Amino acid sequence: MKKTTEARVSGTLDPLVRARIEADKAWNAVKTAEKAWSAAAKKRTPEEWRKAIDGIADKLVRIQAACIVWWDYFGSRPASDPWPHLDDLRWAWKADHNADGKKVRKALMQVGYPERIADRRGNVDKQPEIESNTKKGERK
Repeated sequence: MKKTTEARVSGTLDPLVRARIEADKAWNAVKTAEKAWSAAAKKRTPEEWRKAIDGIADKLVRIQAACIVWWDYFGSRPASDPWPHLDDLRWAWKADHNADGKKVRKALMQVGYPERIADRRGNVDKQPEIESNTKKGERK
């Protein structure tokens, strides 16, 4: 069991320490919920991911969201066991695509990503720039 560091002022728990303890409890609840979501997302079939992604109206946003989902759930699969369900969208992505990050975030939430993870994964506005003298698709 963890020992809670307490600071007492005049025999009562310091309000800042009390707030920190509550914040720690809330953060632990968030981490537990995200682990449960991650386990559920890993059980989603490629066909289910594809159907959800096909519901994204904006083609550029759909491509970007598909690439994120592919990277998160398909990219680590061995070549001997591919899941090609998102390949056409993944191959359609170009380095100069610039989908609106807010739209990508919303699309990720539409396909099932929690808001906090969609915020982090949908942050397409801060991608590294491509130098004009590099080979196509190569990052500087």
